[in-house]
Amino acid sequence: MPQKNSNQKYITLASVFAIICLIFIARLANLQFDPQKTDELRTESEFTTETKVIQALRGNICDRNGVVLVTTSYAYDIIFDYNYMSDDFTEFNETILAVLDAMAATQNISHRTSDLYPFAGEYPYLTYSAEALNEGTATNKALKRMLADLHMEDATAEELVEYFVKRWKYNRVDDNGDPIFTNDEINQLLRVRYDMIRMQFSSMTPYVIAEGVDIEFVTYLKEQSITGVADRISSKRTYMYPGYASHILGRVGSITAETWEYYKELGYDINATVGIDGCEAAFEEYLRGRDGVLTITRNSKGEIVKEEITTAPIAGKDVWLTIDLDTQIAAEDALNEYMESFNKNEGASVAIDPNTGDILAIASYPTYDLTTFSKDYNKLASNEFIPLLNRASGAAYAPGSTFKVAVALAGLEEGAISPYSTISCIHGYRQHGIRVNCENHKSFPSTNLNVIEALTYSCNAFFMETGYDRLDIDTMRDYCVGLGLGQSTGIEIPELVGQIAHPENSSNWTAYEEASSYIGQSIHQYTPLQVTSYIATVANGGTRYASHLLHSVRTFSGEVVYEYQKQVLSTVSISSRTLSTVKTGMMEMINNSGTSTYNMYTKHKIDVTVCGKSGTAQVGNSQNCWFTAFAPMENPKIVVTSMIEDGSSGASVSAIDAAVIAAYLNKK
Repeated sequence: MPQKNSNQKYITLASVFAIICLIFIARLANLQFDPQKTDELRTESEFTTETKVIQALRGNICDRNGVVLVTTSYAYDIIFDYNYMSDDFTEFNETILAVLDAMAATQNISHRTSDLYPFAGEYPYLTYSAEALNEGTATNKALKRMLADLHMEDATAEELVEYFVKRWKYNRVDDNGDPIFTNDEINQLLRVRYDMIRMQFSSMTPYVIAEGVDIEFVTYLKEQSITGVADRISSKRTYMYPGYASHILGRVGSITAETWEYYKELGYDINATVGIDGCEAAFEEYLRGRDGVLTITRNSKGEIVKEEITTAPIAGKDVWLTIDLDTQIAAEDALNEYMESFNKNEGASVAIDPNTGDILAIASYPTYDLTTFSKDYNKLASNEFIPLLNRASGAAYAPGSTFKVAVALAGLEEGAISPYSTISCIHGYRQHGIRVNCENHKSFPSTNLNVIEALTYSCNAFFMETGYDRLDIDTMRDYCVGLGLGQSTGIEIPELVGQIAHPENSSNWTAYEEASSYIGQSIHQYTPLQVTSYIATVANGGTRYASHLLHSVRTFSGEVVYEYQKQVLSTVSISSRTLSTVKTGMMEMINNSGTSTYNMYTKHKIDVTVCGKSGTAQVGNSQNCWFTAFAPMENPKIVVTSMIEDGSSGASVSAIDAAVIAAYLNKK
């Protein structure tokens, strides 16, 4: 009996085992003949997926005729992927050195991303660099943020370096007691690791070690099999005319911690590229595309087995500017030629269509090349002539005698003078205890001039008496406002508004201040763009249009989705008689200046009548020199104003205006 029970037990166990085996075999058979379930099981157990952003193509920036000024091209970036970097300090550091060695071996060091490294010298004798100590520089600001985050606000360079060396274990030794890293390697590691912290390297934010490398270098790196290193396709802005229009085109860059919340609300990815300044920033809403998504499937070994675009990127729209490329090049080349001829260093030139407010050219000197901006930044930022300043719209100056056009206009319209009335000049203005010389024409013993002659010879006495004795400062201010002086021009990029000479803007207003204000001195402060807008308002008969850079917005296929409509900002009443009188005086100014006549009609062969006005404004022991002009006289199509800091003379600056006018009108 016990034997029977024992056999029964074994039979029962065998039966259970057989049933389990049958179930397992059935399951295998089911998977064998159901590939979908097999793939699902494999996916669950062997495969992982991740997504990457596909950067959308940013729209082009073109001139008014569709000539491409800025476009987007694709290149490879080399990145350190936080998720695949070793947790071991030594291996982490060796990964960095391996990539740097590869860059050196293939002559790709020039593609190293720019950083804000604060140290100078060689390890272990590192000190803070001059750039790091220079208050307000990007390097200085980054260092201060770093020290604050580490609670080491007062740390010396030596203390900060010592902290990093210990933190990242650069002072490790091998089994023989020899240092693992040389001093030169520590130098390189410090630079990269410092920048990693600055850029907030993390699982969400990869660190870019090289930008814009070619496929050959990517292949070379892959052959090295360096853990934690990856490549990604990135877009970069390409400037078709390097060095031209740099102050207005602007730059693109990464979203900063300070701007992240703003862009997050707009639906941007944290790694998106955005416009930082200039037109890139002003027209970001049109230029930006919509990024796509690439889904990557890896096997258990981390190898990519599948890549699929799950969301296609959408390209941004093209922005056409009002700029005319030929006219822009003429302005910048003419500025450069003037500077070289007269050994000067700073100036600007602006051209506007007086019938629309279209900015045809806007140039500032000295300038820079956007293609090498990052590499040149420290040098540009420390340059004594401030090349990063856009003097055309971001710097204000006393307008000198170019302001006399406004005084002539106000005097004629208010009845303070007529086209035929005269004012006596006895070597200048000699009234109310004020003495201001006039050396622009013969006045021995005295000369009676009408307004046309006064504009022709730029007579100080005429305009000081017209303004100080026959008008009043409030009336003059009203004309200034209507003409756009000391007012926003409407340009889409940042500008300096400046100020009108008026007692409300001065803490020490005197009779001399007021009298001199009528010849463009005193506390007048206007940008070259504002002066151009004011003269354009006079030239077209009294309508001040918003000065603007946006012409239209178009799709990749060329469809116009937005076209700028001109906007009237203000109007000034100008009778036909007043307009004719002022234009005649400005025409005669050029005809009676040998220098201006030569530049306009002989050198640049302008075949229409040009009206103009020179100006010099005293600044200490030097003078800022102006020339503003428009053409043709009867139906103006272009207004140009150029200004040179510490210039040679107002008439000499007419060479710049002439080159710009000729470039624009001669192509028509």
